[in-house]
Amino acid sequence: GEGFNADPSLNRVMLDATPCNITAASTTSITCFITDKTPGGTRELSVYVDNLGFAAPNNQEVQVKTAFVSDVSPKVLHANGESAQYSTFTMVMVVGKGFDPNCTRNVLSIGGQTCGIVACSTSSITALFPGNGTSADNLDVTVMVMDKRGEVRDMYTLADSGVHQREDEVTSIAALLSPSQVSGAGTTLMLQLSPNASANSVVGLGLWPDLDPEMLDGGIWESYSGLLKFRGDDLYASEDAVMDSSPSLPNAVYRPVVFMEDGTTLVYTAPITARTAITSLSPAAGSIGGRTMLTIAGTGFSEVPDENVVVIGVPTSTTFLNGVILCDVTEASATQLTCVTRPHLAAQASANDPMARNTMPAPTPPGDVQVVLCDAGLNDVLKFECWSDSENGRSACEASVCTFEYADSLTPKVGSISPARALVGQEVTISGERFGQVVEVQLRERTSHMGGTMHSEMHTDTNSRSSTSSDVWATIPITFLERSRNSITFTVPQVSAGQYTVTLRKFNDELSIANSMGAGNLELPLVISSTTGFIGSREGGNPLTLTTPDSSVGFNVTHPEQNAVRINTLPCEVVDVSSHQLTCLPGPMSGRVLAEYWQLTSGTSGFPAIETFSSPDIARFEDSVDLNWSGDGPGEPVRGDYFASRFTFYLQLPAAQNYTFELFCDDHCAVFVNNIRILAADFPQTEYVTTRLPEGQQQFVVTHTEDAGAARIRLRWAIGTSSIKDMPWHRVTPVLSGEPMAISVFVNGAEAVQDCPSQQNIPVKLPTSPDNAWESETVDLQGPTCSYIYSAYRTPVLAAPLPGIISSASPFEVTGLFLAESMNATDYEFRVDGVLGSIDSIVHGNSTYPTLMVTPPPLPAGKWPVTISVAGFGYAAPVQQDTQSRLDVRYSLTVGNPVKPAGSFWGGFEVEVPGWGFVPSDSDGSDEYEHDSDEYEHDSDEYEQVMSLEVTTSNPGFEATVVSATDSLLTVRFSRIVDHDTVIAQDSSSRTVGWRVKVDNTGSWDAGQFQLEFDPTYTPFFTSSPSSLVSPDTSGTSIELSWNVKAFTEFEALPSGASSNASIELQSGPNFYPCTAATVRSSMVDSSNGYSENTTCLLPAYLPASNYTIWLTATGTSYTLGSGFARDKMDVPLSVNSISHTTSSAAGGLTITLGGLGFSTNASDVVVTFSNSALSYQGFVMSASATSISVRTPRVPEALEGPTVLDVFVTPSHGATPQPTGFAVTFDTGITPRVLSVSPNRGSTAGGTTITVSIDPYGPQLDGSSSEYSVTVGDLGNGQTCSDVSISSDKTQLTCVTAAPSPRVFVPQVVHVLRQDKGWAECGDVSDPMATPCRYQYIDLWSRRTTWGGNAPPREGDSVFIPAGNTVLLDVSPPELNAVVLQGHLEFDSSATAELVLRCKFILVNGGSLSIGTAEEPFPGKARITLVGTPTSRQLPLYGNKVLAVRNGTVTLHGQHKTPTWTKLAVTADVGDQSIEVVGNVSGTWAVGDRIAIGSSSVFGVDAEERNVSRIEFNPDRNTTTLFLSTALEFTHLGVVVTVDGDDRGHVLDMRAEVAVLSRNVVFEGDETSASFAHGATIMIHTHGSHPRALYQGEQIEMRSTGQAFQLGRYSLHWHLHGDAEYK
Repeated sequence: GEGFNADPSLNRVMLDATPCNITAASTTSITCFITDKTPGGTRELSVYVDNLGFAAPNNQEVQVKTAFVSDVSPKVLHANGESAQYSTFTMVMVVGKGFDPNCTRNVLSIGGQTCGIVACSTSSITALFPGNGTSADNLDVTVMVMDKRGEVRDMYTLADSGVHQREDEVTSIAALLSPSQVSGAGTTLMLQLSPNASANSVVGLGLWPDLDPEMLDGGIWESYSGLLKFRGDDLYASEDAVMDSSPSLPNAVYRPVVFMEDGTTLVYTAPITARTAITSLSPAAGSIGGRTMLTIAGTGFSEVPDENVVVIGVPTSTTFLNGVILCDVTEASATQLTCVTRPHLAAQASANDPMARNTMPAPTPPGDVQVVLCDAGLNDVLKFECWSDSENGRSACEASVCTFEYADSLTPKVGSISPARALVGQEVTISGERFGQVVEVQLRERTSHMGGTMHSEMHTDTNSRSSTSSDVWATIPITFLERSRNSITFTVPQVSAGQYTVTLRKFNDELSIANSMGAGNLELPLVISSTTGFIGSREGGNPLTLTTPDSSVGFNVTHPEQNAVRINTLPCEVVDVSSHQLTCLPGPMSGRVLAEYWQLTSGTSGFPAIETFSSPDIARFEDSVDLNWSGDGPGEPVRGDYFASRFTFYLQLPAAQNYTFELFCDDHCAVFVNNIRILAADFPQTEYVTTRLPEGQQQFVVTHTEDAGAARIRLRWAIGTSSIKDMPWHRVTPVLSGEPMAISVFVNGAEAVQDCPSQQNIPVKLPTSPDNAWESETVDLQGPTCSYIYSAYRTPVLAAPLPGIISSASPFEVTGLFLAESMNATDYEFRVDGVLGSIDSIVHGNSTYPTLMVTPPPLPAGKWPVTISVAGFGYAAPVQQDTQSRLDVRYSLTVGNPVKPAGSFWGGFEVEVPGWGFVPSDSDGSDEYEHDSDEYEHDSDEYEQVMSLEVTTSNPGFEATVVSATDSLLTVRFSRIVDHDTVIAQDSSSRTVGWRVKVDNTGSWDAGQFQLEFDPTYTPFFTSSPSSLVSPDTSGTSIELSWNVKAFTEFEALPSGASSNASIELQSGPNFYPCTAATVRSSMVDSSNGYSENTTCLLPAYLPASNYTIWLTATGTSYTLGSGFARDKMDVPLSVNSISHTTSSAAGGLTITLGGLGFSTNASDVVVTFSNSALSYQGFVMSASATSISVRTPRVPEALEGPTVLDVFVTPSHGATPQPTGFAVTFDTGITPRVLSVSPNRGSTAGGTTITVSIDPYGPQLDGSSSEYSVTVGDLGNGQTCSDVSISSDKTQLTCVTAAPSPRVFVPQVVHVLRQDKGWAECGDVSDPMATPCRYQYIDLWSRRTTWGGNAPPREGDSVFIPAGNTVLLDVSPPELNAVVLQGHLEFDSSATAELVLRCKFILVNGGSLSIGTAEEPFPGKARITLVGTPTSRQLPLYGNKVLAVRNGTVTLHGQHKTPTWTKLAVTADVGDQSIEVVGNVSGTWAVGDRIAIGSSSVFGVDAEERNVSRIEFNPDRNTTTLFLSTALEFTHLGVVVTVDGDDRGHVLDMRAEVAVLSRNVVFEGDETSASFAHGATIMIHTHGSHPRALYQGEQIEMRSTGQAFQLGRYSLHWHLHGDAEYK
């Protein structure tokens, strides 16, 4: 032909629907190979060229002769006697090739009897054998393949098939014992078997729908997938009968099926009719607001209400993507259901409502009502999934009408509520339509499903109903209402405050709707009638109590967090709440700036009069006017560009004098003092002004506007002639001190009504209050607003700063003007970090400034906040001249003198150290302190305090650790210096070890360091000790030793036989062995020589060979002095007297046993080395006992060049020195086979893969028998040993069968071939499995039967489910599948050399993953996902069809990068050109066969062209690339850059057409029908509810034929209501 693509991969040749594998191609011819998958018979030839389409048809047909039968199962078939009323048919499977997947074109006969075909593929035929009543052997099996005209075009007969027909010797079905008329809800099927059958050999029952026995004798029935096999949970067998329970059954006539243990399947022709039908439905219409009681009469319903799912058809919307809504079943019998409709509240997603939350009531046309039979206990999602599964039983309509309509005419509509905010006892009028049948008003919480919230099909609350009694807070009987057809008046009852939706209930329980958003909303606020404690300290802390009258609704006592109080916008922390009274603690007013923000119109420039603005978009408090927003802005709803800010604060100035202000901002700002503008600045200038201001409180207003880009503002000042510095932001207030601030209260979201009385001349200043000139001594409060007053008159103030550092629990003085006339200590509270200290006394009680004697609570070292609370006033303020913004103190870390003055020269003792500021040990032993105060802002690194120790001596080896700690006492252990030989020599002089304590994040150690004497006076010295033992086998031998210590005052002489003052241990390396039952033989105390003792102790029963250091720890009468050691070590000898082998493979691996005495019983403590003067290699000790060790020889690379003799050395225990054994091992290349390969080098995780290990034929061979060899895959400790080892006759190959790995390992592993008496075969360096030929990888390959439980890989039309915890590698292109469901992982094989194509109807990722390459390693080969289907194909709920649905899990698709992805023409390309020249070198990643796009150079977009690249040439001299095209160009495409004569500004007009490469090696596409139906493939990512978001990442992939027209939300790539889609 012509017009083909020269790249074979871009053409497709099909014989009917079967590909013909292309081996060569040019533009005029294609050569392809007919595969075994091609059906026999007459096949129509078609050619498809990528990006062009199908070649013009010429009715070419090919006669294919591929039919072949290889096997038939089972081998024994039932003969079916003629006397029985019903027959037993045997299901047979014929395996081979060349069959037609269209069953109507196949004819199968066995023994001359034509079988009824039930399923076909190119490689198998499944059929039912009818039998003819006689026995026969070796029946001929014949398959004929016909063309569409019914003429036989291919045939194959398998003679001597081994298939036999028997009348009495095989199991058959004798009778149906259960009813033949059953409910669609399911049945119990009971069958009687033939007398010769054993019911125990039955493994399952099933039912086959719509199977006509008349068709089985040569007929065709192509719905084998309809065969319903029971789950088997209730399978029961007696002697000759069997029974089981079926699931729900679609309406059909079924035939019983029996599945036998030997794989035989029997079909019985007795009919069983299942029927579920609706015979009547009432009413046929109801309210849009739901709660219509729908009565459905019929047959076949389940008597368990929850097993019936009723759906009503509604118009498709974003809320109801499947076009159905549930009706909640409340009662059920076999013949009648009652369900309650849900409201139909729907919305379509839009730019203004992207999540489709603004649902509105909508009438519907009559929609089909259907009953689907499902499992009980399903949530809404699973109910929709059950409904969508056509295999589940569902009702037929046998009534005149089986529809329900959400009718406007039956729906009460609430149009408005007046007033929309009402109090208890107040009359409320509801206006609307159709109130004539309303009998009740219901108040529902706004969060109820009736409040306009989305009521989606994907709702997962199994108990959710659109309106249940639990939603109703109050009902008002109709007798209390005034009602007309259009209005209802009722009185608000006594209920909780909150926001409600008003719903009307009709006489039949149907509910109303609101005809617009918010039309049915009613707010019921509580009333605040009075306040107490409404004047307090500017620092906050004075309890404010709010009271409501008894007639008002109350506070929320059950959920106190639903009560919120604010003073202006300052939070007041709720500390106590009852029904009609609430108490809260006001926060501090000082240290806050009132900040207001407005969003300006885009493009606003200049400096508007912000000081006059009102109604800000954001109002909050800031800590200062030193803010840097960068480009982000203050936050939603105010964006980063074009916004205005206003900052208001008051500051008390210490004196009337000059003040200098510095102002910097980006972009415009100004400062006003007492409404007078004193300074303005524009970016990037910093402006200054000096002005004289009076003493006292002054108002400051700073305004700011931002144009675009970064935003910043900073205000600083200087007093008098001082330098510029930060303003005292900790002293500013957002309002004038003494001014009433409005209180706002919210309960359950409803703002309270304020009804506080007006009050005049309330005294604010008290007799104890100081004078100030800026605050009025009295205040007037104007009702009904409830107010709070922060007053300087009511603010206790410290007269002197708190101590800078607290170093002990000693009391200290706190002096201040505390205002309280009472000098009672209980009127004060002193807390540090929220921990209560104590007020010990009040001194100078008559002074203007009383002094509190305060004892601080114990806390770890660090900086902690302090609150001093005065009853009736609140928290005290710092000294007015103090720079600190809040009261705080720093706890120091103090270390006192240790209780014990000194210890042993070699450590091994504990000391107790008193102090202050330690971190107490928690119950888990950690030294951590949790900061729990929310009244003070710490840096984040001060919230957790961790204590550590540091030894500061220059001598190594000393370690100190905290054993336990309280806040004032540490117990520290100085460990024994085990590595004493490397420290210092023992002498008579003391040495001082310094150490200090640190509490992390306090920033400093304690002052100085603590000194501890390590003194020989306190050190035990040995005067005699044993130097050796005869044998490691001590058998409980005692040793005797003598010791003394100079510190005699700590000891008393002990009599012989008493327990010793010492504990004794023997050390070898890090291991210590106790010498128990230390007993005094003699002792004495001498003031000159100290305490001396002769001691015996009992050795362990066995000591490994080593040189032991003997340690002794002496304990005096009051404390442990510490440890000392014997200078002379005790030698325990090693003896080695035998070796099992003296010759090993050069590759190692030989197990050698050394016999003797003195080995450690811990194999990890023993070291065996093989060495000579030039080489040393360490073996692997596999096991050890006192008398023998087993060691595996190491690989000795040098021995591969020739035999190498190495001596054997043993280190018998940890800490011992290597000992010669007198034995040597020869590592001999002459007995070392060399492995060339392992094939295959990967296989199933189920094991059972036969692998072949090939040996170098020119080296040593595999001598010996196969029983002398073992093969291990993986680590030798926990690898898998192969079975069935055999050796080829030429001794160059070894085969074995792999075992299943445990645990499952999916990375390449080393294969070890071991000759038992010689060692391993040579594999090179096995430390890297990828670098050795001896490697094998366990993996579940798609192509292997073991991946599928021993069955063949998925066949055409199969559905594939990969369960969680499993990974399957797609290494072949499977036939077209139905569905692929991934709870596990599916990965495309990156080592595949041919293109991998996954072709199916849909893919659902639900907990697993799908990956083609990674971002780090893009897929190297070719991969294609093709989704097939039409608009009428079966749909997944919500996701649709022809879809890659990502619900839960991860999809990653990464193709090879094309660099660049696009460029421009270097030279103009004219009409008729067959090559173009582009800018740059694209030859690296653009390839022959790639599809490219060339942009239009005209005003018409259609002048763009696509072409295939046939050749590529790089032009290095011009740095351009010439691309040769498959066909000539039809339009001109410019490649010029134009400058304009006379243009003095140098403008350049780049008119070069763009050229982009479209082809990628990873393709996601719809099938060949996509264009004709405008129905392509889609990717939809949607995770329901609060589950972790599903993730999708695609890069450098090609998407073809994607998107689905005329369907809502079916984009090529769609994140549906998904929220944050960022790939993590």
